[in-house]
Amino acid sequence: MRGILVVVLIGAAATASFGLGYDDLFEHPDGTFPPKWTWTGDPRGGGSFLVYDGAFTHVSGGYVHYFRSDNTDRRPGLGAYYSFLAKDAHWIYAWRITTSNPMAGRCLWLAHDDLWGSWGYTFAEFSWQTLDPVQYPDGQHMWHNGTVLRVVHCPTDGPLEGWHYVSIDDESEVRVIISVDSEVIFNEPYEYYSVGEGFQGIGCLAEGEMTPAFDQVSANWPDPVESGSWGSIKALYR
Repeated sequence: MRGILVVVLIGAAATASFGLGYDDLFEHPDGTFPPKWTWTGDPRGGGSFLVYDGAFTHVSGGYVHYFRSDNTDRRPGLGAYYSFLAKDAHWIYAWRITTSNPMAGRCLWLAHDDLWGSWGYTFAEFSWQTLDPVQYPDGQHMWHNGTVLRVVHCPTDGPLEGWHYVSIDDESEVRVIISVDSEVIFNEPYEYYSVGEGFQGIGCLAEGEMTPAFDQVSANWPDPVESGSWGSIKALYR
């Protein structure tokens, strides 16, 4: 199933004609932690992810959250297109993680869980804050800790199993379109709260024996230099 979905991913990214981007394929030895990802520093859940069978997999404990930190010069901004493979349930994916100060900010996130009393996908805008730096000295970009500002829910029959391809079209300045296995589940009017660049985040939402995993985490967005140059060329012929 994962092999089939790779074709879909490549096709979607190619048709978008983006100038910048990156992919995390997690092709590392089993039991290792992938580079470019960083723990948020919140020890309360006690969980962890490691690479197994070419995927970033929840292997122990309860909830846990990470963000893609080693891309300081390559953080997606306006006009980004995100995609990834997610396995089973209890996973959460965040994008446009921005900071209003070193200890707080906002993000958008998508999850498949039973957070709202029934199983389904949840799309939310979130105001996050890092916990007390004295008590949690390693805390950083705790995009999962804070307050839901807006939420939309799409029910499903129950906890999903297997791999599913998720894409997030964040190209429009007024709308976010989210698809799962090429079926649109959210098409939401949404105005940008920030024109800055943002981090990506992934994690597990639940305690106990869970098996969420991620693979082929991708982000693509326009090159502002190329976009500006193309705009100048077009202006000459108007």
